[in-house]
Amino acid sequence: MNYVALCAVGAEKILGNEIKHLGWSLNGNAPGRVNFTGEMEALYRSNYCLRTSDRVYLQLAKYRAENFDELKKFEKTVFCGYSEYQTNSKVLAVLSRKMFALLLIK
Repeated sequence: MNYVALCAVGAEKILGNEIKHLGWSLNGNAPGRVNFTGEMEALYRSNYCLRTSDRVYLQLAKYRAENFDELKKFEKTVFCGYSEYQTNSKVLAVLSRKMFALLLIK
């Protein structure tokens, strides 16, 4: 499974070293975030053990949006499999930023 760990801008290298130390493989980074791969346990352990990460998200899908209007369309997110994580007792939210968007299930 793919995960995104958020951190302060400039702390990506330190966070990447922490992730490698826990035994997961890195998929790359961008300012303020590090992408990595691991099993489902990685989500729980990383949220508990990473010192430089603010939070860790499970990446369900990824697609490119050329503008904000394309980002607001949900046709591409329907096929990402979030229904297996969604129940009636949970709230689904979408956070969008300049560089990326996150689909959150609380």
